Amino acid sequence: EQTDDYSVLSGLLSAFCSTVLKQKYSGSVDESTDFIVKEFFSHNYMNNIKITDLSKILHFSPRHTERIVKQITNMTFKENIIYERKNASEYLKDRVHLNKREIAEKIGYKTYAGYYKMIEKK
Repeated sequence: EQTDDYSVLSGLLSAFCSTVLKQKYSGSVDESTDFIVKEFFSHNYMNNIKITDLSKILHFSPRHTERIVKQITNMTFKENIIYERKNASEYLKDRVHLNKREIAEKIGYKTYAGYYKMIEKK
């Protein structure tokens, strides 16, 4: 009877480990990582953020974090920042009476030139 219990436990443990390893090495990303990455950009695009900021949150190396970001969003870290800033710029332009310099400042550009360069790339 003990042998049967051991066989069942061994089988369950083996199946569990196999599932975890498949997820880890298949390149799939769990839902919490997906959520954290997306929320990180939507809440921090206006700040001077770096890949290391996100990698510390995720407990990954910066290189692995960049791969995870690309896998989740199909964009690089920098492209995500620009994407969020463009969305915020459009929102502010349409709903708030601010001039372009004020919008640039609100969405994280230190100079109007950087903002102008971003909006010209549309």
